[in-house]
Amino acid sequence: MKKRKNNIFFMSSFFNLLLISACIIVVSVCSGCGGGGGGGGGTTPPPPNSSTLFLYVNNPETNNKIYTTNSINVTGQTSPGAVVTVNNLAASLDSSGNFTYANLSIASNPFTITVKTTKDSSDYTVTRVVYYQNSSQCTLVYSATDPNTGYTRIYDTDPNIPNSSRCISDSVIGATDTQPALNPSRNTVIFVRTLSGNQNLYSISCTGSGTECPAAGSASQLTSTTGITYQSPSWSKSGSYIAYAASVLGDYDIYTVTSAGQNLTQITTHAAADISPTWSTGDSTIYFASNRPTDGSGGTINYYHLWYVNVSPVGTPTLLTSEPTCPDGTGKCSLLSPDISPNGYLVYQFASSCGTGGGSGTPPVNPKSTCNNLYYMTSYPSGVSSPATSGSNLFLSPHWRQSTTSNELVFVNRNNNTDALYKITFTGTSPGTSAAMNLTGGTPDW
Repeated sequence: MKKRKNNIFFMSSFFNLLLISACIIVVSVCSGCGGGGGGGGGTTPPPPNSSTLFLYVNNPETNNKIYTTNSINVTGQTSPGAVVTVNNLAASLDSSGNFTYANLSIASNPFTITVKTTKDSSDYTVTRVVYYQNSSQCTLVYSATDPNTGYTRIYDTDPNIPNSSRCISDSVIGATDTQPALNPSRNTVIFVRTLSGNQNLYSISCTGSGTECPAAGSASQLTSTTGITYQSPSWSKSGSYIAYAASVLGDYDIYTVTSAGQNLTQITTHAAADISPTWSTGDSTIYFASNRPTDGSGGTINYYHLWYVNVSPVGTPTLLTSEPTCPDGTGKCSLLSPDISPNGYLVYQFASSCGTGGGSGTPPVNPKSTCNNLYYMTSYPSGVSSPATSGSNLFLSPHWRQSTTSNELVFVNRNNNTDALYKITFTGTSPGTSAAMNLTGGTPDW
């Protein structure tokens, strides 16, 4: 109802436009961007009696409109007897001057629609820039606060479409939805839901449109546990399996299930925290972070290394990285949140400059919070780590884009407790400059 009121207000303003010279230029403006293609809504105003040429385009009415179908009908009205073209193709015109060009395909993002009307020696052109967003698939998912309820929900956005964020979570009172993981087919999201003091894994379809929750269907509960916490669900590159960390007996271990939630398998068993699993390109190996001792013994240490383990059959975890000494030579820093791209690149959180947080000792005390720049490797276990970011902010939750044609990273840039999403585009094996995506949120995946 709110949008309809805005349309009426601006349409009233439209009727008040004056005749300028012999040509009346009429442009309808409405607030917001709507979904769905087809005809143009609203009442078409009649042309002024004294005009020699009149053009009114009512679909699309505005620039930057987002459609959830890539085939739309461009409609409007002009002076009777005029010739109308849409992108240089003839539109049908009735005796009253109403015109339609049916089933125009939105062939790119952004897509420019040029409507031109010609009569006698006069002509006038109106252009509209529009976008197509496939509402059955997700592009980049992340967690953010629902402004209407204050709860944390899962959202999807297309970075190439302005203001395209839409809610994926169903709206469950009291639920907090975080850590989304997008499957390779881009139609299903796994996430962690906290409700009534308990955590479980849920999945939900990407189908749906709209900025307000709920915009999609109901989420399906994959696990049904009490007192267990979950961390970092991760799809295998084939989409056949899901790995996650769960704290069942007081410490986190790695588990896998099929994409249908079957064949639960425990991959690691250790008193340390095994967290943040990510899959190799062949679905045969899982890489993870752990604070287990580097010699493979029991107990824990105060910082995390990267490890890997074969999953079929389940093998013994192997240390991937040597002990992570800070570049300034003081203490140890943790290696966290590994992720492997479809091209096989490995990214993780590490330090560019850090200290122990005060004093020395054995074992060393926890590192300062500044130990969170992103590093990457193009070959491993042997290989050299290179920095992808630099600076004093916290760079968290890196994830590669699910593409074999490019290497792009999305991550959280935390500055003064504000989480913003940033991305880095690689040229070959070299990272570009990090760029803000103008989104506030956490735990992104694409």
